[in-house]
Amino acid sequence: MQIYKYGAVIVSCMILSACSSTSKVNHTAPPPDEKPHIIDQELRSKTQELLEEVRALALIRQAKAKGKSQTSQDKISAGFSGLDKRINFDCSCDLKVNMQALAVNLGWDANRVYEVGHKPAMGVPVEIKLRQEPISLALEQLEVQVGHFVDIRIDPNFKSILITYQALDAPREAHQ
Repeated sequence: MQIYKYGAVIVSCMILSACSSTSKVNHTAPPPDEKPHIIDQELRSKTQELLEEVRALALIRQAKAKGKSQTSQDKISAGFSGLDKRINFDCSCDLKVNMQALAVNLGWDANRVYEVGHKPAMGVPVEIKLRQEPISLALEQLEVQVGHFVDIRIDPNFKSILITYQALDAPREAHQ
């Protein structure tokens, strides 16, 4: 019983001391309405610096992407001018046969067209029609017809074409 009395006295003293203490106030600080706080000023300046750095990085990335795209296009067009060749072409058959015919029109060996991956059992029927149009248009027609599950890579250095069959249920972004 005696312990409870001492405990009650100690707890009440703690409560009274907590209630009677006041927080320290900085009397030299300006009122909040007159001047902005230093933290707010620093936050604004750091945010501005961060935005400027992000803009600079975006400009650098854009310049690099532009430089890469221009150099790669220049290399392809210099070494692979056959895509501009205008031909009459009408073929409604399997993708590999179409690509072999395009390889022959480019002056390449038809046996240098390779297929990789799981080709559908019924083949891949495509239709290309060109009337005195460039061969590059045929590749665009193929992309529209089978681009969602086929990746076609043309290598002008080795004069070969690689057809890669992707899974039919994969999203289009996975093939790029």
